[in-house]
This record gives sequence, C-alpha cells and structure tokens, in this order.
Amino acid sequence: MRAEETSLHVLYPDEVLDLARVASDARPSESGSGDRSTGAGPVGLAEDRGATFALLYGHHDEPEDWLRAGEALSAGWLTATAADVSVLPLSAAVEVVATRQAVQIMIGCVGYPYLLLRLGRATTSPTGPRRAPTAQVIDRR
Repeated sequence: MRAEETSLHVLYPDEVLDLARVASDARPSESGSGDRSTGAGPVGLAEDRGATFALLYGHHDEPEDWLRAGEALSAGWLTATAADVSVLPLSAAVEVVATRQAVQIMIGCVGYPYLLLRLGRATTSPTGPRRAPTAQVIDRR
C-alpha cells in the first residue's frame, strides 16, 4: 500500500519474533513522568500466529507526516473492513525508543515507523445486536 506518502511493510514471522523479543527486553520508565522513552512494548506478538503484522511507515518524521499516516490508516482500514479483515493498531512499538529503533532496522532504515498493525480475520461473526432489548434498558415510570 502506498497512500498519502506512506508505505506498508508486512513483517516476516522472524521479524515478528525479533520485535517481540525487543519489546520484552524494554524496561518500564521509573520516572513516573509519562516519559515513553522506555517501557513495555507489544507483548504477546510471538504467540499470535493467526495474524499478519504490518508496519505503516513514511520517509519523514514531522507532524504533517504523522497526519498523512493517519489519513492512510483511515483509507486502509476502510479497505480492510470491506474485505472482512480486522485491523488492530499497536502503537507501543513506535512509542518506545528501543522497539521503534528495532522496527526502523526491520524496514532497512528507509523510513520512520508510524504504527504497527495486526491484521486478521474474526473467527466468529456477531450473532445479533450488542444492546439489551429496550424494555430492559428504559425504566418507564
């Protein structure tokens, strides 16, 4: 996918394992300041064998580039939904310095990672409305 000056790199299984390893080695910040320079990454990636992981990235790292990445994500998400593919964005991989650097190496240092995406298919479909019947929700006094 190339849209809005972004690209999508599908991770090979060994890259997913490498990312999971780097994420598990990251240490939480002890400053309590909300600094995300270190911290827990996307845990459980290695065990999620039914999914495909892809990286949304671009060639620049300025605020307007992040905006374009959001636009590309929106367009891609609509396309995926139409194809019955679920999308789960995982931002921890790009918020933590150690994992962001590892991800950047995975794409051959050709760009800046914006977001890790988990792509998959739902194993079950919804069976009905998610809300309770009106009679159970509305109190008629």
